[in-house]
Amino acid sequence: MLEFQIAEIEAAALKSGEDQALNQKRDKLLNHKHIADTLTNAYVMLDDEDFSSLSNIRSAMNDLMSLEEFDQDYKEMSANVSEAYYILEEVTKHLGDVIDDLDFDAGSLQQIEARLEVIYSITRKYGGSVDDVLDYYENITKEYNLLTGSDESSDDMEKELKHLEKELILAADELAQERHKLAKDLEAEIKQELADLYMEKADFQVQFTKGKFNRDGNEAVEFYISTNPGEGFKPLVKVASGGEISRLMLAIKSAFSRKEDKTSIVFDEVDTGVSGRVAQAIAQKIYKIGSHGQVLAISHLPQVIAIADYQFFIEKRSDENTTVSTVRLLTEEERVEEIAKMLAGSDITEMAREQARELLKK
Repeated sequence: MLEFQIAEIEAAALKSGEDQALNQKRDKLLNHKHIADTLTNAYVMLDDEDFSSLSNIRSAMNDLMSLEEFDQDYKEMSANVSEAYYILEEVTKHLGDVIDDLDFDAGSLQQIEARLEVIYSITRKYGGSVDDVLDYYENITKEYNLLTGSDESSDDMEKELKHLEKELILAADELAQERHKLAKDLEAEIKQELADLYMEKADFQVQFTKGKFNRDGNEAVEFYISTNPGEGFKPLVKVASGGEISRLMLAIKSAFSRKEDKTSIVFDEVDTGVSGRVAQAIAQKIYKIGSHGQVLAISHLPQVIAIADYQFFIEKRSDENTTVSTVRLLTEEERVEEIAKMLAGSDITEMAREQARELLKK
């Protein structure tokens, strides 16, 4: 495959920038009459037998030159007009030469069209322009030579391989050093987040394990947690308590939300297994995250529900054939009723409603 592509590109004998140059020549030939008429008109306006701009400017120049001795201002005007005259004179001569050289050659246009067709055929396959195709050709030639050993002996390739291995190891080490620095900062941030959520005795750690090289380096990263003093660190995925998992995930999301600059974060029952002051702390933490992004929280805790700016109610209805879920935005009074129901159960009391109103005011 590579050999065929190399041969096809070589057969086209492309030159850098050739497509742009040929397109420009083609446009000039296609617009030959318009170009010739416009240039001729410009030449006539500058140097016609009946009316010559150059002749008039030359007369003005001579008149002003005769007055130079009387005033410095006249001298400056004379110099400016003289400069303009000589520039226009040079342009006029050049225009005449260009017009003399103008020649429409239908055969030349056909040759250009044929060459452009060859170029378009190649660029459609291998790149958007001739330069893109030449870059592609260079890359596949190197790849082909590497595969076939055309340009290098086995010793040369072995040296190159060792050189690349050293570069890979250095790059991985640099990446690892930066990651370890960031890991320390992350550990401190998450410990503070956990303390805010009444898990001040918990300890968080980022552990690295050397492994095979891949595009992310040669280390595997895993989060470890110790929830009580004296307990060893366990992988985060093995923490059993639902309440602990909820707070751990909230702490991690809170720390990462400030780094990732996300505009929207979803919390799906992140408050599972908690109540009381912990529930209030979770609500405050979610609200804080929402101060620099949009938060959608699915929750059954009145503290979390009450702190939200907007509350939606999701309801599922089923019959023999279908199940339909509906979502609607609650009014202020509907929010009071729903939060009171969470506080008191199905038998809502006026005291529960008052508690709900107090929560909504905070």
